[in-house]
Formats: sequence, C-alpha cells, structure tokens
Amino acid sequence: MTIMAKEIYVQSHIRWVFQAFRCIPVERGKRDIRAIRTMLDGLAAQEVIGLFPEGGLGRHRVDAGHLGVGYLAIKSGVPVVPASIVWDGPHSVTSMLKTLLVPSKARIRYGKPLQFQQEARPRKESLQTCTKEIMKQIEALRESILSDARA
Repeated sequence: MTIMAKEIYVQSHIRWVFQAFRCIPVERGKRDIRAIRTMLDGLAAQEVIGLFPEGGLGRHRVDAGHLGVGYLAIKSGVPVVPASIVWDGPHSVTSMLKTLLVPSKARIRYGKPLQFQQEARPRKESLQTCTKEIMKQIEALRESILSDARA
C-alpha cells in the first residue's frame, strides 16, 4: 500500500494502476480520517505502507516531515524503515505522466528499522519527537547517497 494525493488519484486516466497497487488517496492539508484508518488497518494486518513523510513533491512538501508519520508509528507500534531516494538526471515533480514515462535513474538507500513506544492516544510531543527522528534518519541516508556520488 502507498498513499497519494487524492486530486491525482481521482483525475487520473490510469486509476486502475493505482488501485492495483492499493494506493490510498489522501486529501492534502487535512486530517483525512478515512485514509488514516485504512493505513492503521493495513499495519495491523502486517502490510507495508509506503509514504513520503515530507508530504509530496511540490508546494505541499514539508522538509521537517508531517506529524502523520509519527502518528502512524506510535499509534500502531510497528517499526519504521527510513528510506531516501535521490534522482539522477531529470525527474518531473509536477506531472504524474512525465514521472511514469520519462526514464530517470534513482538511487535508494534503506536504514535500520526504528521502533517507537506505542501509545493508544499519541501525545503531540511524542509525535514531534518521533517525526523528527525519522526525518533525521532519512536526511542521513540522503547525505550518504550524495556523499557516495561525489566519491
């Protein structure tokens, strides 16, 4: 399962692809309770959820990460595997079609699983601490990819 912007999901001519990959449409800038419940149900069923805690590729991106990743980690109690993707060459951040059709190389690095204390009602402080640690690990992975590319 992976999450994606609802506006892309509903307007796409390739929605069948998104459905086949079990994409979860999420309304940006809102607490999308349906999407959160779907993700928590998936995690409880031991499914993997792929998400970008930065929240997108364009104007919706927040480098510090959205607290939703912390919420999912703490509420579910499942480990988080941080990952970073660095694109080589052109990569569209504005067009889903270009992203799928224009060839581009990517380097991906995965970190060690992170485990956070489960809370039935996650506190904001816990969410902030968790999200900050996840984003710190993602940034370290990104820097290691870039460092290897310079070597």
